[in-house]
Amino acid sequence: MHLPRSRWVVFAVAAVVAAGIGACSDNLESNAACPSLCPGLADSLRDTVVDAVMIDSSVSGFPAIGQEPFLLIGTRGDTLDTRAIIRYDSLPTFYVPTNSPTDSAIVGVDSASLMLRVDTSETKPGAPVTISLYDVDTGGTDSSATDTAVAVLAPLFSPDRLLGSKTFAPESLVDSLKVPLSNDSVYYKLSHGRPLRIGIQVTGTDRAQIRIGTSVNFVPPQLMFKPAPHGDTTGVTFLSLSPMTRTPVGSPLINDLQDYLIVLKGTPNTTAPLLTVGGLPGHRVYLRFNLPSSIVDSSTVVRATLLLMQVPNPLSPDARDSTTVWPQALLASSAITDLGRALRLLAAAGAIGLDTLERFAPADSGLRQFEMVQLVRAWHTGLTATDPRALALRTALEGESGAEYWFYSSKGPLALRPRIRLTYAPNRSVGGSP
Repeated sequence: MHLPRSRWVVFAVAAVVAAGIGACSDNLESNAACPSLCPGLADSLRDTVVDAVMIDSSVSGFPAIGQEPFLLIGTRGDTLDTRAIIRYDSLPTFYVPTNSPTDSAIVGVDSASLMLRVDTSETKPGAPVTISLYDVDTGGTDSSATDTAVAVLAPLFSPDRLLGSKTFAPESLVDSLKVPLSNDSVYYKLSHGRPLRIGIQVTGTDRAQIRIGTSVNFVPPQLMFKPAPHGDTTGVTFLSLSPMTRTPVGSPLINDLQDYLIVLKGTPNTTAPLLTVGGLPGHRVYLRFNLPSSIVDSSTVVRATLLLMQVPNPLSPDARDSTTVWPQALLASSAITDLGRALRLLAAAGAIGLDTLERFAPADSGLRQFEMVQLVRAWHTGLTATDPRALALRTALEGESGAEYWFYSSKGPLALRPRIRLTYAPNRSVGGSP
């Protein structure tokens, strides 16, 4: 989708942030960058900024469907519309009555509900929100192509398929929410051998969203009901079922489609020369570098800093909420040429000295700095010729937040492109001269 305001958003900030890059200009004689880290080298330290980016690209689709640790379900006007799919593809037809040694057939259902585990760490909405549950079983043959297709699933969120709903005041949005389900609908599904596939929609007037746990973090939504007809439940205890999928045997998604997110309206794309991190669907950035061999391979690098210019994104959901953008090392070799695949093979956040303590919001702008000296040293000492000199950027709340960050790419204004600042000491010869 073309972003009409992308041109003024990109270039209006240029004058503001251009001055910041002056602090990163070449200073080959400076030794002030790192004297406390390497006092023996202080007299020979040099400092330079290099345009070292060979490849930079944003790739969407993170996390992979069904791999979300939390599902952000919300309706945010023109900025976001996301919904969850929870699948119970195998429902019991028998239960064990209290104090009975034998099974009994389920001939009715009472007190059916869906229990949601909610992440309460995010800011709560300022007005009531309504959680609505829909029957999103297509009734057709399962296939990987249609089971996750928005065009197939979105029309199933219709009034005639409503299974239940409940409105919650902001103060009642606690860590466990119970939403009632139609007893007759649940019984019909189990008695006819049909899967129960529930679509969740959240609506309201102010910040209408919740974030729920999934099978990935072992707190998935629980289907709960008493396996007996209404009025005949004395002594009958609740059954509690976790999501389960049978989407076709042999499918690569067989273990993923238990609970997952669909995005009907995601964060805006842009045709401007920008790198996008975060958003929904989630984006990661791939950066591959060509650093001067005379520095990386023939010097002692004491500091290396990735310099990125952030462009404000006022169109992002939660544009003024701060979070963290993580730099992470890639584990993929050069043999993996598909950037999406390479971006799924990352070292843990914080590994190889890649860390960030700075939090900033999508609407902010200016110079962002990511320290990477240990990774640069590893490129010289610990990697083979087939390993790319690359890293990834992702948000700490990837797939859990609509926050979308913009940075200038290598196709942006010359002074605002990604760069690496290096502080280093040239290796001395055996005779001790520089």
